[in-house]
Amino acid sequence: MNKQFKNTAIKYHRAKLPQILDETEQRLIDQSVPLFQSKGRLVRVIRLDDAAEDAGIRRPAGALVIHTPNDHLLLETIARPVKFATWNARREQWVENLPPLEFAKHFNARGTWKLRVLRGIVEAPTLRADGTVLSKPGYDDASGIWLDTGGVEFPEIPESPTRKDALHALDRLKDVIKDFPFVPDDEAGELGDPSSHRSVALSAILTGVCRKALRTAPGHGFDATSMATGKTLLCDVVSIIATGRPTSAISQGKSEEEFDKRLFSILLQGDPVIVIDNIDRPVRSDEFCTVLTAEEWQCRVLGISGNKTVPTNVLFLLNGNGLQFEGDIRTRVIMCHLDAGVENPGARKFDRDLRTYVPEHRPQLVAAALTVLRAFVVAGRPGVEDLDAFGRFEDWSNLVRGALVWLGEPDPCATREALDAIDPERDNLAALMRAWLKVIGTEKWVTAKQVIDAAQPDFGDSVDAIDNDLDEALLTLFPRFKTTKTVGRYLTKYKGRIVDGMRIQLHAVKGESTEYRLELVDEPD
Repeated sequence: MNKQFKNTAIKYHRAKLPQILDETEQRLIDQSVPLFQSKGRLVRVIRLDDAAEDAGIRRPAGALVIHTPNDHLLLETIARPVKFATWNARREQWVENLPPLEFAKHFNARGTWKLRVLRGIVEAPTLRADGTVLSKPGYDDASGIWLDTGGVEFPEIPESPTRKDALHALDRLKDVIKDFPFVPDDEAGELGDPSSHRSVALSAILTGVCRKALRTAPGHGFDATSMATGKTLLCDVVSIIATGRPTSAISQGKSEEEFDKRLFSILLQGDPVIVIDNIDRPVRSDEFCTVLTAEEWQCRVLGISGNKTVPTNVLFLLNGNGLQFEGDIRTRVIMCHLDAGVENPGARKFDRDLRTYVPEHRPQLVAAALTVLRAFVVAGRPGVEDLDAFGRFEDWSNLVRGALVWLGEPDPCATREALDAIDPERDNLAALMRAWLKVIGTEKWVTAKQVIDAAQPDFGDSVDAIDNDLDEALLTLFPRFKTTKTVGRYLTKYKGRIVDGMRIQLHAVKGESTEYRLELVDEPD
């Protein structure tokens, strides 16, 4: 062993394992080795050489992802910058050597480390939570973000851009999406007019370049009346600006459980922009609701071993023809509707090939998006106090939404008003309440079994259409198993939710069944 190696090598001895693990970790920190910790796991950042598709998840070639190394790769990662020596009994001296694989297993099993915390990966300059610009590649100590530009050079973002600068920058972004057929807000309007649906697309672009600065952000839905209207292309434009390539995508899967498992798998790898692609049935998932409104998600998905946590600071796009959302997801999305107004929208021509134009002009488009946001921050975020509250998405509302409205664009949240009209879950609950009002009334406390019995009373041939309304409502909700248990669970789940001025109240009678009552509600003006 040469003198320099002898002085720097860590002498591995199993009896001193805790001290050796500590010393190894400190060496990694001192040398800024790009090995990080994230939600209880060791991770590194890699770029995929080839496109990948597996288990309903698609990623384009070149995608930047967070990777969890196995024990063999972890040992290699540690041993490259850190030199070890083991005792050679035959030669009676320390010799350069790798520690055993057991060492990597112990290092990995610690669960908590002093290594830098990785809070996300980005591929373009972005904003920090305080509104300052992050533009230096590598790890940013202030935010915990790793920036890898892939060698792309971006223009410098002005420190104090003006509103005039922001308007000019926004015009550049609007020019990119000018050929998409955004539905006008006014029935008398024409394609190309300012539209809240266009504002959703602009919001997606702005959110894509600053998502890591936001604790939460709503899902951005892209809906069309027919195929080939431009939904996928619009989603790819958003992603190309943020990452340099089309979106990583997942499909719904055959069940809610399968969708949740795919959702966890793709979040585990930190994709900055994710599209739920070609949605063909109503979107519902309690877990997805949590993902959209929480800063992290603790996995409870079937088929995933252990109880793992993943960050949720990504932009979710959703596209499909005739998009529908059921339940609470409806309160967590904004919607962009496209309608070309022609029989064959795929035959329409754009002024430019966006799949070529956007990558070529990506640095300038990123700079334009950040100029809009930075100008709004510098101006003191004027007008945010006048915006209607959008609960759980305050960060997004006070930056992206506020900037758009400040620059004269329609409020992207205006598109949420139409979501009630396409919520089958709300419609089914309303139908049950209306039938309950007719058959049972509002005074009587009843059990789930009594609700079922009231739908088919023993009146022989005298059962009329009014009585059958309740039976029809229950059959719609429970087409296969209409039991006391399933009805009781449903009534308990939706207790207190106000629909059409009515709500179901609940009280549990000690030692007896839970009882329910319909109540009319006087809502404040």
